[in-house]
Amino acid sequence: MSQQAEHTGAFEQGLLSYTEMCYSVALALTRDSHQAQELATRVLTWACQQRDGAHGGKDTKKRLLRELREQFLQHYARFCTVSGKRLLIRKGHTMYCPICRGEYREGFSRCSDCDEALVHAEAGI
Repeated sequence: MSQQAEHTGAFEQGLLSYTEMCYSVALALTRDSHQAQELATRVLTWACQQRDGAHGGKDTKKRLLRELREQFLQHYARFCTVSGKRLLIRKGHTMYCPICRGEYREGFSRCSDCDEALVHAEAGI
């Protein structure tokens, strides 16, 4: 077995060990299992494409987490300002509590924690 093949095999084994971590972080970011699976797959695919680069085996965990964040912000979220506060808006969430910044899907009218009337995220953009 060549040294390159050994390196590639070791990298892929290491990457597989981070699959669950990637999914868990993606789920925490997106709060949606389908989007989390999509995001984790996107990042792991990106990592496989990077394996032959100069930093292929270095700081894999840190690079995966950084890429998860970047991909999340690029494809699954945006920021808006509601009541003077900057909010992260996740794909699929359109209503927010102006007090605690809780996120709600369309159809809810009051915050379950604050009992405050929810506002549309688009109102502050």
